[in-house]
Amino acid sequence: MWENLERLRFSARTLTIKVKYANFQQVTRSLTIEEGLDYEMMKGLLPELLSKTEAGQLAVRLVGVSVSGFNKAELVQQISTQLDLALNDVF
Repeated sequence: MWENLERLRFSARTLTIKVKYANFQQVTRSLTIEEGLDYEMMKGLLPELLSKTEAGQLAVRLVGVSVSGFNKAELVQQISTQLDLALNDVF
C-alpha cells in the first residue's frame, strides 16, 4: 500500500485502524498529522492506535488499516494526468 502511495506521490494525513472482534463488534481509531505521514511514522503510530482498542483483552477477528486525507491538489493533478494518458491512448 505505502509503496503505491509514494510512487504516485500522494501524501496522506490520516491513519485509521479498524478492529473487528470475535463477537463481530468493531471499533475504529484514527489519528491525523497535519504535515503528512511517512512510512516510519505510520509504523510508529499503528501500535499507539491499536492500544486504544480492546485488542488483547478481547479476541480479534480482523484488523484493517487505511490512510486518507490526501492533498486535494495532488489528487487533481493525478486525475488530470490519468485523463491525459487515457485520451492519448484513444487518439
